[in-house]
Amino acid sequence: DQDFTDSFCFCDNIKDAKACAALVQQGIKQATSTSQWYFDNHDEDFPEVGNVYVITDWFGIAKAIVKTTKIELTPFNQITEEYAAIEGEGDKSLKYWKESHWDYYTREMEEFGEQPNEEMIIVCEQFETLFN
Repeated sequence: DQDFTDSFCFCDNIKDAKACAALVQQGIKQATSTSQWYFDNHDEDFPEVGNVYVITDWFGIAKAIVKTTKIELTPFNQITEEYAAIEGEGDKSLKYWKESHWDYYTREMEEFGEQPNEEMIIVCEQFETLFN
């Protein structure tokens, strides 16, 4: 028996949240990349290996259950092609990962009057899909 740690949807808009949930259901998206800045500024607990999450769509409807298998703190400018492929979004390239995540982190920080930078720490959380 596994206790659920939390539930959440990916991204900050309905289109991307739907796409990411579908990628998790298909076993393609097996990682997520939250800025350490987010945890520091939202009083959220860092993820831990073994955490189990319900992945939802934008409307909170459960789409998959995942379990965290690995966590690495990595500067934005040191994210690898391999990690971008594990995250599984877009064309799975590092170029796509950097562009889409830079845009996301920019939107995330702008209400605080801050901006992302190349050295900021990214909480790279890998997971396996347990149920979809």
